[in-house]
Amino acid sequence: MPSLIPIRGICKEGLPSRSIGNVSVDFESGGLFGPFISESFTAYPSTDDGSLSFVEYKSAANDCPQWIAEDGKEITISPLSFPAYGDESFAFRMANEEGFTFDAVKVLVGEVLVSVTQSGLSTDPELQQTLVEEALSKLDR
Repeated sequence: MPSLIPIRGICKEGLPSRSIGNVSVDFESGGLFGPFISESFTAYPSTDDGSLSFVEYKSAANDCPQWIAEDGKEITISPLSFPAYGDESFAFRMANEEGFTFDAVKVLVGEVLVSVTQSGLSTDPELQQTLVEEALSKLDR
């Protein structure tokens, strides 16, 4: 997968890690051009810790509309229109100057932060919504 963005801290370094566990799964197809799909579940010791981490992720996405990545490419972040899910949710797109995009949806459900990303030279909003709904259905099992 092409180097695009430091996902953990978006463009900010040093976001504190409050989690007590994380599980993720990745899928890729199409070589260097994607699509690349990732789903992760991060558990926090309390709903307060989960909420604080959610706020920090959202703030990082909103506070950094553009920056230069480690590979020297300019990255832009813009909000994505996306249905609301869970207790809180937000979606954003990161893109580099070569047209590689990274769409992310973060959903807080209690003390669990669910992240679903889709990246490549193109992304599919309908697929993204299906992926988020499938990920959230796993919390009910």
